[in-house]
Amino acid sequence: ALAFDAQSSRLYATLSGRNAVAVFDVKASPGAGTPPQLVHAGMIPTGWWPTDVLVAGPTDPSPGALTVITGKGHGTGPIGDPLLVGQGGEIGEKMKGSIQQIDAPDPAALSGYTDA
Repeated sequence: ALAFDAQSSRLYATLSGRNAVAVFDVKASPGAGTPPQLVHAGMIPTGWWPTDVLVAGPTDPSPGALTVITGKGHGTGPIGDPLLVGQGGEIGEKMKGSIQQIDAPDPAALSGYTDA
C-alpha cells in the first residue's frame, strides 16, 4: 500500500515481508513531462506484515502522523498459550492484526528507525 504526504512531499510504502514502511522523499521533476524523483529516505519498523498505511491530514490533531495496519499483528504467541484456549481453529485463524500510530518522523527519528 502507498500513502503520500503532500505537506512533507513524502511517499510511504508498506513492505509486508520486511515488517516495515519505506519512506521516500519526492523531488519535483526537473522539466515538463518527466516524473518526479523518489529518493529513499529510510524505513520505519512496524508490527508483523503491514498491509496499509495512512497519513493524517493537516487539520488532524497530529498532522503527518502515520497509521499502520498490520495483517498479523504480533502473532499468536506460543502454542498451548492458556490465553488462546477455546479460540479453536488453526494458528493462522488465531492471529490478529494490529493498528499502530507513529508520529511524523523527523530526520533523527527516521535515522533511528532505519537503524532498528
